[in-house]
Amino acid sequence: MRLHGRGEVVLADDPRFPVLAARLPDLPGACAVIRVDVTRVADSCGFAVPLTEYRAQRALLPGWAERRGPDGLTAYRADRNAASIDGLPAL
Repeated sequence: MRLHGRGEVVLADDPRFPVLAARLPDLPGACAVIRVDVTRVADSCGFAVPLTEYRAQRALLPGWAERRGPDGLTAYRADRNAASIDGLPAL
């Protein structure tokens, strides 16, 4: 499924962040919510989509973020997330 629309980054210091984040699972180190106004939904018939089975949530990201702590996450983002993969300014 593909969702088409216009996205907006709502950073953690935005007054809307707590309301939006409350609707999602609590993840340590969460720094933004991406809000999308969907204008089109494209799906396929699914004939070639493999069957998958949900087993559980992965615990890797929350543990990684908790081990780094708030200061470590800030430093990681400054070092690794200053630009998007296409070179645009990022978080």
